[in-house]
Amino acid sequence: FQAEDGIRDVERSRGLGDVYKRQPDKFMISSASGGYIVRIPGNGNYFEFKNVYLKTIYQEGWGTPFYANSNRVLIKGCIFEGTNHEDQIKYNGTGTLIIENSYFTGLIQHGTIHEDVVQLDVSEIDSLLVRRNIFHAPVDNFMMSDTRITYSEFIYNVFTAGGDAIKVQSCGQLIIYNTVFNDCRDVIVYESTPIIMKNCIFTGTGPWGSVHVTGRNPEYCLWDVGTTNFEAGVGNIQLQEGEVLFINKDDIVGPDGKPFTFDDGYQLQKGCPGIDAGITLNLNYDITGKPLDSKPDIGAYEYTSTSLKDKIKISPLALAKKDSKSCYNLLGYSVSE
Repeated sequence: FQAEDGIRDVERSRGLGDVYKRQPDKFMISSASGGYIVRIPGNGNYFEFKNVYLKTIYQEGWGTPFYANSNRVLIKGCIFEGTNHEDQIKYNGTGTLIIENSYFTGLIQHGTIHEDVVQLDVSEIDSLLVRRNIFHAPVDNFMMSDTRITYSEFIYNVFTAGGDAIKVQSCGQLIIYNTVFNDCRDVIVYESTPIIMKNCIFTGTGPWGSVHVTGRNPEYCLWDVGTTNFEAGVGNIQLQEGEVLFINKDDIVGPDGKPFTFDDGYQLQKGCPGIDAGITLNLNYDITGKPLDSKPDIGAYEYTSTSLKDKIKISPLALAKKDSKSCYNLLGYSVSE
């Protein structure tokens, strides 16, 4: 559908955009043909898109699930699954795009057309704020190679199985904190953009060879065993053979099948050198909403020794679906224990 995002009114609905954002439960919209599923024109100032499961069923035609031209757009608590010969989100506004607490999956390359998770389809915007999300797609994630951004931050995210995680023409300042990059190619900035990167994890190898940053001196970051382009900056760690990292990075959402819970595969495993090895960054909680202590961890998930045992209830069915090693690691024990 196409919605005109007009006046916000706390007492009653003043338009389709207001009705849509107030729905309390997740629901699904499936595309039957090409084109847009959700399109927000540019004659409004603010649009919120919350708690929506937006699924695109692949067709032979062209299509973008979410196209936003509003000045300010907030996407929060959503699941985006699949696409149709184009990007999952295309933003054509000039103000602020905020993406928080959302899970992106199922984006598969179809033919030769360029497909991304998010593409900024405009020459300039004020700010891009990306906080506490999981991006699981074997394509480029944030394509911003033709856009100049005044300010951008990526905080407590997971990028996995992708090409270029973040690709931008220029940015007044780019901040990347507590983000995991698995099987991603690059963080690329084409012009002299100041990048502040701290408490991040690089693991796996991307489809073009390695995981690396374009020489912007990351600090308090961790490189997994076999991950190349280690940078010997302040507080950086190169993981050694035999040292543990994640519970199970091959199972992103864990036995419960839900993202942002205490059994997600990118939780740090007991004994990981990244625990308490980060630097304090004036942040309050991790990707799951777990409060941070005085010694923050490297990565997107804050480790606590009792959190998994006390808060996770694993059913026999969940155990039956997982291998024994993952279950032991999930509960905080090594296989030998």
